[in-house]
Amino acid sequence: MSRADVVLSRFVLGDLLDDSILGARPADEAFPLRVVFGALGDNLEEDSALVLASALNLFFRAPMEDEDRAVVGIEASRAFYRFAAAGRLEEEVRVQAAPLLAKLLGSQLARLRFESVDHHQTFDSKVHEREIGANASSLRLLAPASFLCRVGATGAIRTRAGVLT
Repeated sequence: MSRADVVLSRFVLGDLLDDSILGARPADEAFPLRVVFGALGDNLEEDSALVLASALNLFFRAPMEDEDRAVVGIEASRAFYRFAAAGRLEEEVRVQAAPLLAKLLGSQLARLRFESVDHHQTFDSKVHEREIGANASSLRLLAPASFLCRVGATGAIRTRAGVLT
C-alpha cells in the first residue's frame, strides 16, 4: 500500500475496527456500521465526512480522561448526524447504525454509556434537549442531533440528547 493509502485507511479507522465490522455482510448486525464507514471513506472530500472522521479519530486515538472522552463522543455523534443529514446516509441506514455507533463509542468509556434516540418520537425534557432552530412548541421529534449520555452504574442522565422538534 502507498503511504497515502495507509493514512487514508487509518483516517477511516480501518486499523482499529475489527473484522466483524469491516467484513460484515448484509445479514450481519454490524453491517450498518460497515455502510457508514464505507460512506465516510467515499466522501472524505466533503466537510461533513471530514469532520466526522476527525472526531472519531480524536475519540479513539487521543489519550484522555472519561469525562473528556464523553464530550468528544457527544460531538462525534453530532458529526454523525450532520454527515447523515448532508445526504451521505439513507435514513434507514442512519437509524440502524446509530445505536451500533453509540455502543461502539461507549465501549471506550468505563463509567458512561451512549444511547441513540432515533427510535423516540416525542420530546421528553428529561432525556432531550432542543437544538437551536427547533420548534419550542412542538412535541414531535423530527430528527436526532446527538446521542444521550448516561452514567452506567445508576442510569442517570449525564448529557441529554440533542433533537430537532
